[in-house]
Amino acid sequence: RIIQASPSIATPMASGSRDTSKPRVGLGRRFRAILAWTLLAGLAAWLGALPALPSLGFAQIGALTGSRTRCGSLGVWSSQSSRHSHVTTARLAGASFDPLAESPVQGEVPAVGAKSSLRIKPLGGPGSFLLEMGGVRLLVNPSMGGDLRPESVHEIVDYVVLTSAKDAVLSQSTIGRMNLMKVNFIATAPAGAVLSSMMVRNLAILAAGPGGRVMATGQKGTAPVAVFVVPGTNPSWPWEAPELGFLFINLDTGIAVGYEAFGQYLGSGASSNRGDIPEEAYMIDYLVTPDLAEGAQVAKGLTEKGTVLQGVLQLPMQEVAAGDNPILGPLIEVDRKLDAALGGVGETAEEFLAFLEKQGPPLSKTKLHSPAQGEVIELVE
Repeated sequence: RIIQASPSIATPMASGSRDTSKPRVGLGRRFRAILAWTLLAGLAAWLGALPALPSLGFAQIGALTGSRTRCGSLGVWSSQSSRHSHVTTARLAGASFDPLAESPVQGEVPAVGAKSSLRIKPLGGPGSFLLEMGGVRLLVNPSMGGDLRPESVHEIVDYVVLTSAKDAVLSQSTIGRMNLMKVNFIATAPAGAVLSSMMVRNLAILAAGPGGRVMATGQKGTAPVAVFVVPGTNPSWPWEAPELGFLFINLDTGIAVGYEAFGQYLGSGASSNRGDIPEEAYMIDYLVTPDLAEGAQVAKGLTEKGTVLQGVLQLPMQEVAAGDNPILGPLIEVDRKLDAALGGVGETAEEFLAFLEKQGPPLSKTKLHSPAQGEVIELVE
């Protein structure tokens, strides 16, 4: 179902028509009417000149609310030839601006490359990274602590993706500094509700289920990227909604990346038994995780379901040492020891790789990437 909310201007009476049964309008009233229509026409023209999400199309999306886009066309379907060629998605056209034009950090962020490119750059804040897939730039869970200024986001990236409404991931202070009339957002329903309250203009909300998908395209020469939502971390409380993970697929090459903000892509150990999980969720090449302990179990669960992971990318996190906090430190140390005693995986790269080696091929051949904040990792050239 498609929901579209577009500004509209009522059409005045055709020229030359007049209701003769009513007294003629005085000159003063007629002048004011003409002035009012002139102002309205100017306002409509101004609104039309604002950078919107050109040709933004949504179809077969589980939930689409709060959309303030002026859609050029709706329900444009596309099917690309790749190992994900059966993926049918709605087309979401990319921004009409050049993402590198007048960039204040040009040269420090990955340049738009070939259609096969795959680069990831961790940014400031937990779960915040810049994903460049096939030349399309997606800024995931922005929390600016690095070199990107929120005010310039619309000039640098094609889309901002928000995967959770939790305070640990969604930085309202960062989003509030963006140009909300120009940034193109893709979000889960809880995060979308927050954005709607901030009166953003271009917003696509994806809900769980087979229809929770959309296709994003960038500049000329870039590859289309399908964006899916999949099950994530189960809620801590019964009244909370479960978290959602995200799946990004380059429809030209079939390369796929999975991510969940708290490390449980497809649930703990990738063991979600929901019946609406898209088949593509089990066909990822790279897993992005903030937590190696969770990531190890997810990698194992995916492999048991037929996934052949090429690599796991660990997002940098601020560790809390046992002696740093008199309350949290001892609790964290006890939790680590208990987890190890129960056969869990440690949080260090060495423990993670040892766990993969113990599983044997193909999981033992999976590479681990641990970039520092601001470091660009080129997974596919």
